[in-house]
Amino acid sequence: MVRPETYAEIAECVQRTLLTKQGRSHIAKRRVAAEKMAKGLRALERSGWVLNARRRNIGTTRTVFTVRQGFLQQATKGLEVSVEIRGIGVGTLLPPTRGNKYPLLRTLESEPRKLEWGASEALEYIRKRAEKTKPSPERELQGVLVRDMSSSPKHDLLKNLHPVLPARCMMEIPAAVTADGSIGTGNIDVLARTGRGRNVRYVVCELKVDKTTPYGAMVQAIRYAAALSVEVNGIEDEIEPADRSVYRSFFGSKSTLQEALRCGAMAIIPNARGAEAAARKALDDLDADDAWLDVMLFDWDKHGDLLPRYRLAGAG
Repeated sequence: MVRPETYAEIAECVQRTLLTKQGRSHIAKRRVAAEKMAKGLRALERSGWVLNARRRNIGTTRTVFTVRQGFLQQATKGLEVSVEIRGIGVGTLLPPTRGNKYPLLRTLESEPRKLEWGASEALEYIRKRAEKTKPSPERELQGVLVRDMSSSPKHDLLKNLHPVLPARCMMEIPAAVTADGSIGTGNIDVLARTGRGRNVRYVVCELKVDKTTPYGAMVQAIRYAAALSVEVNGIEDEIEPADRSVYRSFFGSKSTLQEALRCGAMAIIPNARGAEAAARKALDDLDADDAWLDVMLFDWDKHGDLLPRYRLAGAG
């Protein structure tokens, strides 16, 4: 039987991959992309219309505003935001026209309409769209988790976790490796903060709604966290660190600190039979020592709300 890799071995493998010629080139491209996205997000934040839309929420508690990586890298003006309900896109928010306070909702019909956010037509469109929406389980879990991390008061198991919401929108933060650890672009399901000031740590949360093993989910989260650390902090004597203030801005912070970003990893998985024992064994196998590593088990209640059941480490 093959011995499971430890936390240190997984992180070291990611570093070796990114130290190759192809890996170094990919890191350089990721840094350029991050700077472009940070600029796009700052412009979106300054415009203020996303905040106005959030204050005038015309969807449901499952309505989420999202921004896309590729779009942000190319946008110079007229930034748009996707609107999701239960993980399914229902339209696109556009900046308000001159003289208006609220944005427009561009519908997903074959002949799209532009409706004022909050107007009766938009309300009716969203209501009908939501009725026909078949949830996307993993995307819905992302939205519910982000909502629950943002709420007040919130569940004790979430109280020290705060979602990274660039420009107040949900975004899958890119990583420099794929789920299997090869060079490419992986997508971090939810990036969260824990701690304060100089003790802030960015936690890569890998969400699963299927039968993925706890060990597999944790390995994927560790790979993304290790890749994010290399992209931002570099590798001593091998890869120079990036401008860390760019990443802090990208992640919604106004701090200009150049200190290294500290990263952690967390798997969030269904509370299936045997999941707790399997997760405990995975933590033992990973032998993470002082690394920030945790697992949260969850159920859904009858209303479709998230019920955090147990955190194995309760770190942070």
